[in-house]
Amino acid sequence: MIEKPSQDNDNNSDKIKSISDTKPPFSVPFSFRKGGKDILEDILEKKSDQQNATWKKDDWQKAIKVTQDYISAALNAKRVSFLLGAGCSSFKEDNKELGIPTMVPMAQEFINSKKNNSNFNLLKKLGIDIQTYNLNLEPLMEVLFSAQKALQNTPKQKLKNIVDNAIKDVKDFILNYFQDNTNKHNTVINLYQQFYQKLIFRDRALPRPWIFTTNYDLFNEQAMDRLGIPYCNGFSGVIERYFNPSVFRYSLGQQLDISSRHWEPVDHFVYLCKLHGSISWQESEENTSLFPIKERQPRESDTSAEPAPVLIYPTPMKQSAGLGSPYVDLFREFHKQIVCEQSVLFAIGYSFSDEHINNIIFQALTIPNFRLIILIDKDKFESGVVKTLFGLNDPRIWIISDNDTQTNQGTDKQKAYHFETFIKHFMPVQPKEDSIDEIIRHTIERLLKESKKSKN
Repeated sequence: MIEKPSQDNDNNSDKIKSISDTKPPFSVPFSFRKGGKDILEDILEKKSDQQNATWKKDDWQKAIKVTQDYISAALNAKRVSFLLGAGCSSFKEDNKELGIPTMVPMAQEFINSKKNNSNFNLLKKLGIDIQTYNLNLEPLMEVLFSAQKALQNTPKQKLKNIVDNAIKDVKDFILNYFQDNTNKHNTVINLYQQFYQKLIFRDRALPRPWIFTTNYDLFNEQAMDRLGIPYCNGFSGVIERYFNPSVFRYSLGQQLDISSRHWEPVDHFVYLCKLHGSISWQESEENTSLFPIKERQPRESDTSAEPAPVLIYPTPMKQSAGLGSPYVDLFREFHKQIVCEQSVLFAIGYSFSDEHINNIIFQALTIPNFRLIILIDKDKFESGVVKTLFGLNDPRIWIISDNDTQTNQGTDKQKAYHFETFIKHFMPVQPKEDSIDEIIRHTIERLLKESKKSKN
């Protein structure tokens, strides 16, 4: 169980019915809700003028310090896992996208690319106006798959071909977008590097952290490769790397004494689990492995004979797709890590739109000492799963979000729920010393002082 010093345990005094009820009578830089209560309200200075409430410049630093203390305590739980969604790979600077956009802007880009495509516009013959679905590629795919199902037994082959081609267009667009942009965004890769640089200093006596992600990109792998951090992603081999779920049971060790054959686990080690697949995964047609999923570099070969990457596309069949290999093994690991005692899950950049993932998180919430820490846009509170989670008024659920005030010292460029904010402000700035190392250091200092006194 994670406990924060001087932590307020009175979380059931007020039942929260809506977000508007929780708006404080004064302005705070951002919201940190523990259960239904914003803990920053009691810490930051309350203003007497409620109508013209503003927060002082140093309130941002106070809020950062409080949040960092809570996050630091959570990072030292027995088991720590991260669920990184599309928002972690999306990074904007001066209104320019420097990463991989989420499905919303990607949908608009896709639709713009199809405006002059006469074959795609023929979808209107079915009464489907693609402009209606420019908010997200997922609802568009849901409509297309529904149309495909409805036309399954119709003799009108031309209409069936239109829908089939439209589905293929969406899949090809997503795949090509990721393949074309995976090596172009050093800004985002540098951000991931900062994340792993802080994460690997977790207490060496605790189990290694797990990173679960729904993203297809290779930012995690590129960041750890550049830092020289060893990691396990479920594949084994050197020349030919095939999926092998048993490697998730392995731990990397270093030999300290050859004569005694004494081994110790390597501190800087991470488990990476890509729940929806990767652009570097391909289904092998060769029967050389029990799990015919091969890992290779994207664009290593662009011949038409190459099999397509193994991905779970944003379609209504995402949940059923997760029942096949290798996804059933990946979701088993996700379940195993979070549905257990003393486990903490950080959900960052994740919109809670995947039912198959949400169900596992719900199971984890049945464990009394499980903690769920969510960083999310305040607009997500108004509906869906996050609103339900917030309504539970459960102190084990921490939600960090922006609010009606600007967050970063008068600018709106950096919100509290951004991956960048979490890394630069909420993760501990300096790694805490191991207790044993600290005792040794203090002992040496004391002996030196006593030695000087005896000489004098």
